[in-house]
Amino acid sequence: PKDSVIAAKLQITSFDEVAQVELITPEQAANELFSDPEDRKLLQVGLADGSNPLPSTIRMRIRSTNDLDELLKKLKGVHQIDSVSYGEEAFRRFQGLTELIWVGSLIVIVLSRH
Repeated sequence: PKDSVIAAKLQITSFDEVAQVELITPEQAANELFSDPEDRKLLQVGLADGSNPLPSTIRMRIRSTNDLDELLKKLKGVHQIDSVSYGEEAFRRFQGLTELIWVGSLIVIVLSRH
C-alpha cells in the first residue's frame, strides 16, 4: 500500500498543472488533527493497538486556477485515488480574485487507499 501511494505521488508530480506535491502519512495526519497536548493523550489511547484509520493524503498546489478542470480530469485517471477535495464552492465563489492569490493558497487534497 505504501508503494502505491508513492507511485501516485510520482504520477501526480509529473502533471504539468501541479506546482507542488506533499505526501502526508496517516501518522502525520493524526499529529495535525490532534495538535493539542490533551488531544494527543487521547490519540495515544485510541491508537494504542497501532491501527490508524486516517488515509494517506497527497496535498498539492496547482500552477494556475485555469488548470483546475484539466487536473481534476487527470486525477480521475489515477487508480489509487479514493476522493479529491479542494473546496469547490469557495473556489467558484472567489475565482474572480487575482491569480496570484489562488495559486499561492489553493491546496487540493487527494485521499489515497491504504
